[in-house]
Amino acid sequence: EGVLRLPGYEAMRQKDRNGDRRLSPEEFAGAEPGEDEEASAELGVTEQEKLDFEELDTDADGCLDFEELAEWESGRFHTLAALNSLFATADADEDNYLTADELENSRQTIAGTEAQYHLMEWAEHHEL
Repeated sequence: EGVLRLPGYEAMRQKDRNGDRRLSPEEFAGAEPGEDEEASAELGVTEQEKLDFEELDTDADGCLDFEELAEWESGRFHTLAALNSLFATADADEDNYLTADELENSRQTIAGTEAQYHLMEWAEHHEL
């Protein structure tokens, strides 16, 4: 758990331009380290970045604190999104459980998705 927090510390340090230890949507979507603020402002915030920011901002205060940013930086945000998509696609009876038959019946739809890559990684590491 502690190791997964390290990228969050570094990301906060690099993106927090005003030093308040919270990221605005613009800081979250901002330029790579080394780019100036003017170049970053010209890029704007994409619709997907806005949606991701809103989902990460669990206390709805309009900024991301370290804990909220850590979900993104650790990869948990993307894993959860992939699994939610998997269930939306494969859970035919909507009972919040996936059976082998449901996975088999949806394999064509799942192919090439982020969920498939997570399933393959888990299978490779014997976690399934």
